[in-house]
Parts: sequence; C-alpha cells; structure tokens
Amino acid sequence: MAVFRLICLYAIFVNVTTGNLCGPPLRNNCSEEAVSSQPVPNDEQGDDGFIDMEFFYISFGVCYTIVVIMIATVLYINPYWRRRWFYFIEDYIDTCRYFVAASFRKFSNFRR
Repeated sequence: MAVFRLICLYAIFVNVTTGNLCGPPLRNNCSEEAVSSQPVPNDEQGDDGFIDMEFFYISFGVCYTIVVIMIATVLYINPYWRRRWFYFIEDYIDTCRYFVAASFRKFSNFRR
C-alpha cells in the first residue's frame, strides 16, 4: 500500500512541476488561453497502435521458437517425461477420435 501511495505522490509531483495542473490552490490559471496544445506530429506510416507490431511479431516468433526448442530438449533428455508426454498426446487423440465418432453417429441418425 505504501508503494501505491508513493507512486500517486510522484504522479502528482510530476504533474505539478510540469504545469499540467491548474486552479486553486495552485498559481496556474485554468483559462483556455493558458492551455497550450502541442501539435500532433504527422505520421506518414499510420502508427496508431500502442505496440510496434513488427517488433511484436519478431519477438513473439523468437520466444515461441525458444520455447519449442526447450520443450523438445527436455523431452529428449528425460525419458520419463517423454513417455508421459506421448501417453498424454495418445489419450488426447483417442478422446478426440471418440468424440468425432460419437458426434458423427448422432449426426447420421439425425439425417434419417
């Protein structure tokens, strides 16, 4: 809770010292003339997003590749985990196969 208070106090301090706050008890006037609007730079690329998407895609691809390589490495090194992983995948495939077969059977009975 103390960290949150410090962050709030710091935000207020920054706003007061940069002149973003106005009105009593501050000395800054809140009139329309006193507020200067900064011009928005003309961006030719149309960068409207919060994140640079090119950097996001590159970093996502690199992280995904690293995770896949690490999982493959761990499964290669540890035979117990490797067997458990393949048993899990086999159970998942069987479950999906039974679900599709049961759904197809219900669908074929529905059409008659």
